[in-house]
Amino acid sequence: MNHQDPLKPISKLMPLFILLAITTTLLFGLVIYTAFHGEPGFGNNKAIKNNPHKGLEIVDGVDLESGLLATGDYELVKRNCTPCHSGKLIAQNRASKEGWRSMINWMQETQGLWDLGQNEEAILEYLESCYGPEKMGRRKNLENIDWYELNPGN
Repeated sequence: MNHQDPLKPISKLMPLFILLAITTTLLFGLVIYTAFHGEPGFGNNKAIKNNPHKGLEIVDGVDLESGLLATGDYELVKRNCTPCHSGKLIAQNRASKEGWRSMINWMQETQGLWDLGQNEEAILEYLESCYGPEKMGRRKNLENIDWYELNPGN
C-alpha cells in the first residue's frame, strides 16, 4: 500500500504563496500610504507646497503652488483643474481653444469632471492664451558659413 503525503503538492507551491502574500501586503501598504500622504506633484502638489519659497506665491510670473502662469483667470483654472491633477500637467500641453474644450469634454465624460458652467469660457480663454499651440515656422537661413569639402582630392 502506497501512502502519499497529502501536503506534498501544496508544499511545492508554498514559495509562490509566500511571494503572493508579500506582494499583496506591499501593494496594500502603498495604497494606504498614498491615501494618507498623497503623491507629491500629483493632484495635491505636495512637492510644491513644501517649497522653500513658500512665502512667495508668484515668482517670475508663475504661481508656485500650481505651476500655472499667473495671469488672467489663472485662479479660476487653478480652482477647477488642480483638485484632480497637477497644474504642471496643464503647463506641459499645448492646444487650441477647441483642443482644450475636447480635453475638458473627455474629462467630464470619463473622469468625473463637473460641469464648469459659466466658468468654462473663461477657463478656455486662459488655456488658449497661455498654453495654446506654439507658432512654428522655418528656421532662419544660414548665413556666413565657412563651408569645407569632405574628402578633398578624391
